[in-house]
Amino acid sequence: MTIDSIRSRLALALFMTGFICAGSAAEAQRGDLTDAGSYRSTDRGFLFVDGEYVPRPYEFRKEGDSYFVNEINLAAIGIDLSLYVKEAKVRQERRTRKKKSTAAGREPIAKLHSETQFWLYAFDTVLLAPGLPPVCLDGSDEGGDLLRVLADPKKRMAASTSVPDWAPDAPSVDPRRLKEYYSTWVPSFQPSDGFLVDAQARIAFLDSAEIANDQSHAAEVRLATFGYPLTILMMILVVYGFGHLLSHRPNTDEWICDAKSNPLRIPFYRSLMLIAGLSAVDLVWTILVSQAGAMRELNPVGSQIIDDPLQLVGFKVLVTASAVGLLFFCRQAALARQASWWSCLVLTLVAARWLVFNSMFIS
Repeated sequence: MTIDSIRSRLALALFMTGFICAGSAAEAQRGDLTDAGSYRSTDRGFLFVDGEYVPRPYEFRKEGDSYFVNEINLAAIGIDLSLYVKEAKVRQERRTRKKKSTAAGREPIAKLHSETQFWLYAFDTVLLAPGLPPVCLDGSDEGGDLLRVLADPKKRMAASTSVPDWAPDAPSVDPRRLKEYYSTWVPSFQPSDGFLVDAQARIAFLDSAEIANDQSHAAEVRLATFGYPLTILMMILVVYGFGHLLSHRPNTDEWICDAKSNPLRIPFYRSLMLIAGLSAVDLVWTILVSQAGAMRELNPVGSQIIDDPLQLVGFKVLVTASAVGLLFFCRQAALARQASWWSCLVLTLVAARWLVFNSMFIS
């Protein structure tokens, strides 16, 4: 056997080994995805069976012809599955008309089992009661309101006389029957310690998300309100700034004259005022646009404090006031006058960039 033959066989063996390992890894990955996609176990959502809260986590399994959530047999609850039965008949009729296989579809209880998994995984609130179709309440809307009422004794008692209209997502149920169920179940509900812990954590999350949404909406309203006048002000400052910069360039002999005989004192002060004014408008724009979520601060210092407007204002005022004060203190030096011109140029270009940026959003 030659060396080339040995090398060829060794390469083939390594290739087959790698192929088998890759196939095993793919099968393992597929199995993990299947387990995750089936939601066989979840610690999300809120499940109420016959008026009682079922503690998390929720384990879904099938034993023979029975479907369980934890130790609860769904078939033993007496849930109204007529909607599922009707849906199965409609699907079967469609399959028959299309001359496809007439094999029986999924049983109604199996469909309920599957949908309950999905609803809970989506953080919804699910009510399973005898004689009623399954009720799924959106976890961020009606479901959150239900949790707030169930966790508060005063709100539970108020629900006996004024029942909120918590409409389910799916499947549909008679609103009058559902309201009657709410009026009898909610006031008599006795929350367990486990429910209070889970509900309070969810309520705190929903409240924080609601506050964040309100703040974001208010920021967008402020940006829409002040965007146009600030754009006009910025245009005036940019035009005036470029005119000032072009009229008094730092490469003339006047910039190196003695301070007592220098005729450019007023343009120098004008540069300082433009620096302060452009910095102030830039600060206002930064706060408005960042709170509206329309920009990302790239300045490593500003990005750390941009979420706190007071700190950002303090930092900006301190830096700008220090720079302007230092330039004014050194006003007799030609270098200070050149620095004021270049600082004014940079801020004017920043203001022009703001105009271009905001012109894309303001009509």
